[in-house]
Amino acid sequence: MAIINTYPTATPKAADLLIGTQVKDDTIEENSTKSFTASSVAALALNYKAYVFYFTQSGTSNPVVTAMENNTGLTFTFTRSTSGDYHLVPSASFDLSKTWAQVTGGDVGQNTYLNIKNYQTNLIAILNIESTTGNTVDGVTTGFVELRIYN
Repeated sequence: MAIINTYPTATPKAADLLIGTQVKDDTIEENSTKSFTASSVAALALNYKAYVFYFTQSGTSNPVVTAMENNTGLTFTFTRSTSGDYHLVPSASFDLSKTWAQVTGGDVGQNTYLNIKNYQTNLIAILNIESTTGNTVDGVTTGFVELRIYN
């Protein structure tokens, strides 16, 4: 038997393998000791899937999205609806009772902030609001969105 503290410490990568034991299933007669990827163990522990991105927007153009993470299995379309009103639409509806969204950012020069206007199973509408007038305006220097879908 190996002495665990004799092994060097390392930082795992997503594809690294861990040894584990599956709970016995009486219908399967095979070895219950398996290898699992570090990423699959982390995903199980996390208990949610996420779509995280940042975006910019100018003039009447649609927002330009840079995805940081999307392990939801969904694709998203993000468009400008009207001045300062942007629509995030998933490829399939999600359960609102298990979904959480956060948005932040805006345009420092215009003194704007982002806020969620509408939150539905198939649409999240985000407004860019000018803080002194309360009007929606185009022009987002940087906006950040995190959407979590819990198991």
